Amino acid sequence: MLWTGIRLTLLKKTISLRQSLLRNLIAGPVILGAIVLATSMFATQQLLTNFAAELTNRGIAEMDSALSAYLRPVEEIVDLSLKFGRAGRFHALPENELDLIFGPLLEAVSQVSSVHIASSSGDEYMLMQRGEGEYYNRISLVEYPGSIVTREWSGGAAPAEVPVPTRVKSDYDARKRPWFQQALESLEEEGHRTREHLVWSDPYTFFTTKRPGITVSVAYRTPSDDIQILAFDIYLAAILDFARQIEVRKSGNVYVMLRNPSEQDVLMLAIPPGEVKAPDAEMEKRFPIPVSELSGAPRTFVDLVLSDETHKAGRPFRFEEDGTRWWGATAIRPLSHDRELW
Repeated sequence: MLWTGIRLTLLKKTISLRQSLLRNLIAGPVILGAIVLATSMFATQQLLTNFAAELTNRGIAEMDSALSAYLRPVEEIVDLSLKFGRAGRFHALPENELDLIFGPLLEAVSQVSSVHIASSSGDEYMLMQRGEGEYYNRISLVEYPGSIVTREWSGGAAPAEVPVPTRVKSDYDARKRPWFQQALESLEEEGHRTREHLVWSDPYTFFTTKRPGITVSVAYRTPSDDIQILAFDIYLAAILDFARQIEVRKSGNVYVMLRNPSEQDVLMLAIPPGEVKAPDAEMEKRFPIPVSELSGAPRTFVDLVLSDETHKAGRPFRFEEDGTRWWGATAIRPLSHDRELW
């Protein structure tokens, strides 16, 4: 969920202006003066209402544009990789050739931290960008339970020298990971027809880094009739940084939330600075935060949106919280058949 709220901080100044006008009314009958003043007050209030609604509308338009620009590169590499996968281009490729395909993609799209390609049997290739020009690769094969093979290198997406593989003990099993299970469950097959679905996970802890994030994954059939799963990871810290870089006026707040339409609660992925007290290094560990655990304007706003379908259309509406008047609106972006980004 993406929401921007704008406080009506202009009201106090408007009241003092009206009082000034009242003190300076020197002509006309009292009754006529009252009618004129009342009309002026109504007109001023209507002007403020229209002004605040327009500001909120523009803020939402800015948020929607920024969100689309943020997600578009992710959607493009998922779409491109899926086309290659359907054509069987990844089948039986050695890891060094997969490095040459996915390394430059990770380097170009900073939102994505890692990519997975797995077979339905559980064999998996994973490539992760750890930092500027630093990469980590994991190979897990079901025929070697209790261990994985890792490779690490620096200096760019394509290693100058062949990295030395190291076998290490590990209880990692791709078949137990949320992105793997959800992608397989979403694959629909009727006779010779296959229907694929992109699936976005709920936030969870990544196995290798122990950091929270979300994953977009899809299962598909190859020309050899095998099922493969393709997945891309995004850290919650990346979403938090994205939200913090967007400014909606001085009194506007930006929240990014994830919702499963079949559930009433909403998960907060990013909030304005200062609303959660934690050092920057510890901030991402506080997320996701169920909105039901929050209070104040964001909780009131979400409750109103969930209880009234008319508020989900993106039209701004006014509400009050602790004596402060707010305007808010949503930009809802469907991620998959079972997830919405608000």
